[in-house]
Amino acid sequence: MSRVLLRGAQVITMTPDRPDAEHVDILVDGETIAAVGDTIETPGLDKVKDQLSGTPGCWPP
Repeated sequence: MSRVLLRGAQVITMTPDRPDAEHVDILVDGETIAAVGDTIETPGLDKVKDQLSGTPGCWPP
């Protein structure tokens, strides 16, 4: 399975104690979101996509 890090993705949180939208890193492992956080550092990634924001539904291509 491929592991892809989406760095700086703009996400809609829909959580009462968080902003409506924020920029976070998302680690995708195969078809599963493995982690979401402010800064994710993990070795052995297949791909890193930087500065994802502004276009809803822009990933996967």
